[in-house]
Amino acid sequence: MTLQKYRNLFFFYPYIILGILFLLCILVWPLRLLGHTSYERAALDRGITGSIDLSGSAMAAGEFTSFKEHLESISFQFIKSSQAQEGTAVLELYNSAQTPVTTVSLDIADIMNYRWISFPLDLPLEPGQTYTWRIRTANCPENGLIMYAGSSTIGPEEAGTFSYNNTPLPAQAPYVTYTYRGRPDFLHALPYYILFSCAVCYCFPCATNSNRYMRIDMTKQVAGKWISYLLFLLLSVAFLLLSDESRTPITINGKNMKKQAGDVDNDAVIITGDSGFSGTMLTSPGYLLDKGGYRIGVSYQTDSSQEALVIYDNGTPVSVHYLNPSLTYEEFSFTLEHTSLDFQFAFVYSGSGSLRIQSAALIPEEQFYHDTVFLIVVLFIVFTAFCVWRYQFHRKAPNPREGYLVLFLIGIGLLASLPYLNTGLKWAIDLCYHLIRIEGIKDGLLAGQFPVVIYPEALHGNGYLNCMYPNLFLYFPALLRMVGVSMADSFKCLIIVCNLATAALTYHCVRTMGGSRSASLLASLLYCCCPYRFTNIYARGAVGEFLAMTFFPLLFAGLYHILIGNRKKWPYLALGMTGLLQTHILSVTLAGIFCTVFCILYCKALFMEKRILELAKAALLSLLLNIGFLVPFLDFYKNGNLWMDALGMATYQECSLNLSGLLGLQTTGDYHVLTLGIPLAVCAVISLGYLLLEQKKKEEDCFIGYLFLLGVFLTFMMSGHFPGWHMMKLQSLHLLLSNIQFAWRLLGPVSLLFAISGSICCFRSRFLKNWQRPLFVALILLSFLPVSRFQDEDFAYYSDRDYTVGHESKIIGIPKGDNTVVYPYEWRPKNTTDGGISTDITLSDESQVTLTGNERHGLTTSFQYTCKTEGQYIEIPVIYYNGYEATDENNQPVTIKAGYNNRIRVLLNGDGYAHTITVQYRVPLFYTLTAWISILTAVIFVIYRRYPYLTKKKGIQSC
Repeated sequence: MTLQKYRNLFFFYPYIILGILFLLCILVWPLRLLGHTSYERAALDRGITGSIDLSGSAMAAGEFTSFKEHLESISFQFIKSSQAQEGTAVLELYNSAQTPVTTVSLDIADIMNYRWISFPLDLPLEPGQTYTWRIRTANCPENGLIMYAGSSTIGPEEAGTFSYNNTPLPAQAPYVTYTYRGRPDFLHALPYYILFSCAVCYCFPCATNSNRYMRIDMTKQVAGKWISYLLFLLLSVAFLLLSDESRTPITINGKNMKKQAGDVDNDAVIITGDSGFSGTMLTSPGYLLDKGGYRIGVSYQTDSSQEALVIYDNGTPVSVHYLNPSLTYEEFSFTLEHTSLDFQFAFVYSGSGSLRIQSAALIPEEQFYHDTVFLIVVLFIVFTAFCVWRYQFHRKAPNPREGYLVLFLIGIGLLASLPYLNTGLKWAIDLCYHLIRIEGIKDGLLAGQFPVVIYPEALHGNGYLNCMYPNLFLYFPALLRMVGVSMADSFKCLIIVCNLATAALTYHCVRTMGGSRSASLLASLLYCCCPYRFTNIYARGAVGEFLAMTFFPLLFAGLYHILIGNRKKWPYLALGMTGLLQTHILSVTLAGIFCTVFCILYCKALFMEKRILELAKAALLSLLLNIGFLVPFLDFYKNGNLWMDALGMATYQECSLNLSGLLGLQTTGDYHVLTLGIPLAVCAVISLGYLLLEQKKKEEDCFIGYLFLLGVFLTFMMSGHFPGWHMMKLQSLHLLLSNIQFAWRLLGPVSLLFAISGSICCFRSRFLKNWQRPLFVALILLSFLPVSRFQDEDFAYYSDRDYTVGHESKIIGIPKGDNTVVYPYEWRPKNTTDGGISTDITLSDESQVTLTGNERHGLTTSFQYTCKTEGQYIEIPVIYYNGYEATDENNQPVTIKAGYNNRIRVLLNGDGYAHTITVQYRVPLFYTLTAWISILTAVIFVIYRRYPYLTKKKGIQSC
């Protein structure tokens, strides 16, 4: 017994060491007792040229202020001529009293061009003191050794004066790096401490296991597993911290900017007065920048003081900076007071002199985003959930099948997310609009709206209506944006969660409809990885339609249980309709048609077995859960005087498909991948064979047959053989088909119908019993193909950049271009055009009206005025929607109406006195009440379903 105790203690010993080491690292960090690291304080590689000749008796000298207590080396870059094969380069270091400290010599023959050449010093210094270095040559021919130098703004922070042959060079600085040795700060040291602790912890048990007296079977030690999980978590955190790029500047070469004029010279763009051009010559890409401080560092050469850098915020110039001709690199600071969706900067050429733009760097004062912190939080949440699941798993009899099932479903969801498991964000056709919606919800929440009805910063601050498009699930990425997560990772997180939910819901719904485990897993994989889902999100960017596909399995499972299954599971239908209504209005229309069809087919069961009560419950619950969205939607739809026909881009029949194309096996991310794919086509064949050739004994088989027939009919409706032109002559069908707009939109429900029917029939078939496993494996392998090539670029890094492509794409802007729809005319007040959008306040008569001040915060605009006559007005740059109100300084209402281009027109008081007007949007009270009704309904429903005994105590049967 005693020996066993010692063995257990010895087993835990390395893990105790881990904890002690980790605590020690944290505790000794303030005392600087553990470890050291090298710190490089380098000049920037901007505007550098070989300009300091060190041959003969020439000497260059520079001052610097010591950053840390120990200097390891000073490094420069040189160019040497082919004749300079002899001689030495000498570096002398002096303290503040000009007393020599040390001298270091290097053979010129060992110096390599364009490489950092280090002079090793290894000296103790006094931090904060000024030192001087002098560099010269001995026995060096003329122009034999030239040192790189450039603008004075390229030097390290501790750099001081710079001179050549005792002549100060105030506009120049050497290309120099100071390397110190010092104690690491906590943030830089933490990842390495974690790695060191984990390595010791892993290596130590391996050594102890070789001792035959102390060997312990660690696989049988539950505690050992938990500690291994913890070590994996810590290692993951360490690597996330090490890979953080949020503070890395974005460098853009001149040739990679949008060029209106000039010639490309290597990576730079150069223009001279001979071109006859004046104006904007180069424009940067657009970026989405959160509010905060930034700098733009420009590497350039010019002989004119009229060349300018102009900074734009959403297309509006906010500052102008002129380039100093005596410098070759300069940094310009600016501050954003709010998020800029389309931040750009441009170089403006005056028309005379020469201008060469080599590169520009966008530099954050702190960091661009907080994705690393977010990923660490997600990692801890996943780890906690895993620990809880493992604990519950071990409390009952272990069932490996359950564990594998969870892993398979997670794997399916991650497989479907594979194109987004990268460093960047793949662009898609309509993605910009949905990213704008996320940003608009974030701005609305920050402005105090709930629910968010108006995007306050949209259309250059004029506002845009939100409630006409379902947006419930976009609140999730909007909240992530509020805490500093990048737009790219916020959106990708939504898509990954949606894919995981689709895999789990499809499996659960097929399982509850009578499918076996294998059939349910197969259906989940086929549906999650069907080509149309990938086309929707990764090529089209149809976020609403993609999210809606998550809830179609709940819809059909709800119909199944209400009509022939367990009637107590009627909430499936309510949840399915709620999910569709909160994601995509058109999908709700299709769902309503599907429900009508199945209710007609099973009308006898509805009335004879009184299942219509469950149908009514589902309808009522759906109404209560969605009334918070329906009330604003219907109110604006009826009374908003909105433009609703802007997106009528095509008719139904024009977008029909060839039946032969439905079998396509596409493996690229092209927009035109509009196909069912071979796996779903095989499922359709299996369903057809089962329904025609085998004897069916269950009522469920009839329902599965109806699902298959519905899929066949919808496939026919997508084909060119469907007489859509003639059908649209009927008013009711014209309304339906014109709203569907694209025939291939039916690919979504068809994919699910064939996946469900084919999977269930495959594992119910007696004739396919011996072929089930081969078919299962073959269909899985074929399903992998659509996700294999949804990536345009395989390289994470460009050859000339030290940051990933993903780092830049995380802050890529959202411009409105000819091929993108950002704020469509749809849902604007009628006759509101882009050309009439303005950010200026307009006075009806400047001789009669005086504006003395104005300010805007979110959805509130305030201004002061005096007006001499009646009938005057002021128009503010805010689009007029129902809900805007205006009050004066006495909190009395002021009349407002729609003015030019539907801007808010405020009618003024012509008494000649000063007045203050406040215009703000107030969310109507009944909007807020209905939103809370939906929230409370959801809360009560979850409580009643989770704790049914709360209702049974009162004799009320739970829903």
